[in-house]
Amino acid sequence: MNWQTVKAALTEFNTRLRADLKFMWENDRIFLVIFGVLVLIAKGSSLMISFLAAKSKAQVAVASKESSILQAQETADNTQADALVKQANDLTSQEKPVDENWDKKK
Repeated sequence: MNWQTVKAALTEFNTRLRADLKFMWENDRIFLVIFGVLVLIAKGSSLMISFLAAKSKAQVAVASKESSILQAQETADNTQADALVKQANDLTSQEKPVDENWDKKK
């Protein structure tokens, strides 16, 4: 098979395709428009679902990152609260005992 044969076959295919498309457009214009709209709706809904899935995946990633940050902050706050509770418990052991005459001047 040489290049001239392939080129001639492609040219003939192109000519037939254009003639068939022209015939279809002239005879079935309404069907082609309706079919095109249906294809656009189907593809558009598929694209919308893909877009929403990607957006939700991104939101889950952001929420997971924020959750880990908040978890670390909670751990630090709990550690600080435990230290303050221990400090408060230690203060009670440093108090002087109250005698029975606590309300009288010395």
